[in-house]
Amino acid sequence: MKTLIFKFILFVLTLFVVDGSTALLAQQADLRVTAILPQGGLTEGSGNRIRVNVANIGPRPARGQINVLITIIQGRSRQVKQKTINLLPPNDNNGQPVTFDNVTMKSRGPVRIKARINPRGRIAESNIHNNTMSRSFNVRAQPYTSADGAAITVQAYHKGTWGYQGPNTFKPVTGASILLQRNGANLASGATDASGRRRFTGMLPGTYTVRVSRPGFYTKVKTLILGTSPKEANMEMRAGG
Repeated sequence: MKTLIFKFILFVLTLFVVDGSTALLAQQADLRVTAILPQGGLTEGSGNRIRVNVANIGPRPARGQINVLITIIQGRSRQVKQKTINLLPPNDNNGQPVTFDNVTMKSRGPVRIKARINPRGRIAESNIHNNTMSRSFNVRAQPYTSADGAAITVQAYHKGTWGYQGPNTFKPVTGASILLQRNGANLASGATDASGRRRFTGMLPGTYTVRVSRPGFYTKVKTLILGTSPKEANMEMRAGG
């Protein structure tokens, strides 16, 4: 009989301890990551901004050094960046933004970004299983514009007329059709103006095939390698065809 009474008392005490611990945990902070938001998209190279929203939905504020980490995964490459905040108020479902500036994307294509708050458990929480979020994004090629100098100017002129009226003069071929190709794909087209020129801006670096044609002339084809500086393709057109 005494043994049964002792077991009953022990059982009641265990329930009290468990319930007390559960109640105590329920009164702690509850941190979580609510969003991962690249600002303006992601492009190859540096200068990217990634915003992570973190919140505390628990009834107690979180104070101290609250670490927020992001891990950037591209193939076998991994980057880890960390920031620290000092306070997350309680009962806040919206949270606050933590922005990581000047993040480098090492290559274009798919990237996975993982965000985690309180990774080492230094802040007491009622639930540590919702501190991580992972999202997939796509990294675009670094855009080039005419301001970057990535431009191709095509100049078509009659064969044998370069410099015929002095340095840098020629007889232009007007209305000639121009086609720019890169890796077998047609990227831009147009026609020469009254000066025999046509300028294409905002072109990505690479190797281009420049093709110029006009009735009464043989088609002229030239290969041009474009970096981030402007290039000119001087196309000498021979009558015939």
